[in-house]
Amino acid sequence: PPHPVCVRGMEKVLRDFQNSGIGDDGISPEALSKVLEELGMSASDVQAVINSARRKADGTIGYAELAAWCSEEGALPVPLPRSLDDVSEQFLTRALQSAHCLDEHMYVQSMTSEILGMDQGFCGDKMLIDPVYGSKSQGDEAMRQSPPKACMVKVPPKSSAFPKPFVNMMFKKECDFYRYIAPDMVKAGMRLAKNYFVGSDEETGDPNTERYVLVLEHMTHPQRQPRLRPGNMIEGVSLECSFIAVKQLAALHAAFWNLDLDTFRGIEASPGVCKFHKSISHLGEPGSKTGSCKMLRDQGAMVVDLLSPEVISIPLEGFDGFHDMGAYMSKTYPVIKRHLGAFAKRLGECPLALTHNDAT
Repeated sequence: PPHPVCVRGMEKVLRDFQNSGIGDDGISPEALSKVLEELGMSASDVQAVINSARRKADGTIGYAELAAWCSEEGALPVPLPRSLDDVSEQFLTRALQSAHCLDEHMYVQSMTSEILGMDQGFCGDKMLIDPVYGSKSQGDEAMRQSPPKACMVKVPPKSSAFPKPFVNMMFKKECDFYRYIAPDMVKAGMRLAKNYFVGSDEETGDPNTERYVLVLEHMTHPQRQPRLRPGNMIEGVSLECSFIAVKQLAALHAAFWNLDLDTFRGIEASPGVCKFHKSISHLGEPGSKTGSCKMLRDQGAMVVDLLSPEVISIPLEGFDGFHDMGAYMSKTYPVIKRHLGAFAKRLGECPLALTHNDAT
């Protein structure tokens, strides 16, 4: 296997090639050798890259050639896509192989895809994929596994009203959830999509070059049994589905019920790796209760300003839930604002549970 220094160096080189545009034109083998040496690669590692990487027609080496070398030599776990446009058969093959859903003989030969709209969630770009698999082996060795019939790929949105650092923070939390927290939720009875692959590259130091990608089970695919029904933010869901959602939220709460602060911060997903990212707060931390009261005060005022019956501009048909929320908050917000101190005291007396914030 390539030396770890080589792996780290190649990650940076590939990232720089993509972000600078150099990878489209390519650079000479001699220039690439100097770049790799400056990153601390040994002479033997540098020579291994230069000798085995493919060349463009003019003899230079670019991003495509380096990415192909990394894929063939196993020098990188999986080159992460920047957007849904970069989600290819090669990426999906490496992602599913890393999750042991495909063996070394199997690959994604082709795929059909469907882009999901904002009614299926607006905080990420999402794509449903139906892959067609192939095998490099013949006879009994071919297609020994039963790979996923379909999957969903989610990446940060190309365009968003939210600042880039905020979007990255949300995706960092979601990646950590599937890596470290989801298994506990499943044990507590929560029905979650299988996590086939979670990749992140948040150590670049530049919010514009951070990358995140999730490859998850397609839970509404016709061949999945039982097939689940997706919710729709505009049309809403039935009362039956609402009961199911509340029960699922109970499982979310139960997994880490009433943990004190020391226990919460002391849980490790693996040696030296905290289960809960520092951006996931605990009510016992200094300032948390004050922050919760401030959030209720500020967001309550925002709801009233946007959705109260006197000012709401959203049509009633199809959006009646927003009208109901505005009418309810218009009546209750003045009371809440007067009694924030009592709210904070009551909050401190309640059992603690992990929540999703905007869902609970």
